[in-house]
Amino acid sequence: PMWDFKSMQGAGAIKSDLNDMMKFLSANMSLIEDNPLQKAMDLSHQLQFQDTNFGIGLGWHITKIKTGDKVIWHNGATAGFTSFIGFIKDKKVGVVILSNSSNSVDEPAVLILEKLAYQSKK
Repeated sequence: PMWDFKSMQGAGAIKSDLNDMMKFLSANMSLIEDNPLQKAMDLSHQLQFQDTNFGIGLGWHITKIKTGDKVIWHNGATAGFTSFIGFIKDKKVGVVILSNSSNSVDEPAVLILEKLAYQSKK
C-alpha cells in the first residue's frame, strides 16, 4: 500500500505519474522554451560535492557511465514502489522508470542511458 506521510514529505511523499515525470525530465534537459525556472534547474545540476566516482548537485546525483558521459539522476523507493529519473543533458537523452516493485530499477535505467548515449555517438 502507498505510504501516507504525516511528516518528512520530502523523503517519499511526492506522488506523480509518468506524464508529470516526463515533463519534469524535459524541463531539466532544457527542452521547454521560455521556462522561468531554467536557471534554477541548471543550478541544481552543478556539482556541490565530488568524490572519486560520484558527485552531488542540489537534489541530484551526478556520475559518469561507461560511455564517459555525465548522468544527472535521482532515484527513490517506498514500500512496494521504486523510481529512477536520469539524463545526459549534452546528448538530450533521458529515462524515467516507475515501478510497482520493491526491486531497484537503477541498473536497467543506467543500461538504457548507456545504450542511448552510444547510439547518439553514431
